[in-house]
Amino acid sequence: MIVKNIGIRNTAPAFKGYDAVPLKALHIDTRRGKVEDELREIAKKENFEIKPSKYNESFNQDFKAILKKDDAPFLTMQGNEEFDGPNLSDISKQYGMPVNFLPMFDRSTGFISGGNFYTGKTPKGEKWILIGAMDRNIDKNKISELYDIKKENIHFITQQDYHLDFSIRPIGYPYVLINHPGRARRYQEEITGKPAQKTEFDERLMESYKNTLIELKQAGFYPIPISGVYPEGINFLNAVVNLHDDGTISYITNSSDCDDDIKIKYQKKFEKELREKLEKLGEKMPDAPKLRDVYFVKGEVCDDIGWNEMIENIIEGAGGIHCMTLEEPNFEIWG
Repeated sequence: MIVKNIGIRNTAPAFKGYDAVPLKALHIDTRRGKVEDELREIAKKENFEIKPSKYNESFNQDFKAILKKDDAPFLTMQGNEEFDGPNLSDISKQYGMPVNFLPMFDRSTGFISGGNFYTGKTPKGEKWILIGAMDRNIDKNKISELYDIKKENIHFITQQDYHLDFSIRPIGYPYVLINHPGRARRYQEEITGKPAQKTEFDERLMESYKNTLIELKQAGFYPIPISGVYPEGINFLNAVVNLHDDGTISYITNSSDCDDDIKIKYQKKFEKELREKLEKLGEKMPDAPKLRDVYFVKGEVCDDIGWNEMIENIIEGAGGIHCMTLEEPNFEIWG
């Protein structure tokens, strides 16, 4: 994956961090236009809400999280007290929940950068958290305290890229999709009809993939290798997963369609591979997730340089659907 201008950006109300959950809402900033329109159509079918949020620029996209306290959701955020403090009341009203405010970049609180972790529960209701290894120096005791998770259920996982949500996607405990760089490379060659030049970065990706695979297994998870990340900003793992009451899931991700006969083949390949893998897995693992629908969100039409809105966001570090949205689980159902 080619990423340029990556870094801290004030572009989205993004908390990225749940396993497959029954969604109550996706919060999205008010500048997303066509992306928001497409998500609204999906939300109607999937029975959750889209809530535009206007406080997207007052604090960083990676420093918000919806947690649960006293059997109700609340917002925990890191921000600049001088700029964000006076807005806390308005922010609380905007999100419809209490706000727990933490100083920006204070790692002693246990707060994890949003795109760098996923959290969920085992069938017995025990919480777990997967955290990108770049944050392994944060005190486990503080993480345990803030997220109400036992220390033994805190697992640090090697990242293939900037954040964990660029290369893995939990789809229902213990199953986790993981990008297989080698397979993606082979599919890229099939789709384009051209050999893909191998670089040192490709070698590092494969090494990271192998480490991630081992670490997920050691943590008790079941990794599912899949070709989910390609060059030119095509990323199908930066996604949101909605869990239905019948146990099936719907997968909401980024489109590769740029009015281009070649690029659209990537998303067709991904959906086919995802469906086949889960169907085959279900034959031997009765508890494996069953896929209902896959949605590819395209955004604006292609511009002069050939990117669509979604792909450009991923390339420039603002991320895809998972990074653009703040997931609000339906805690009444999910517990």
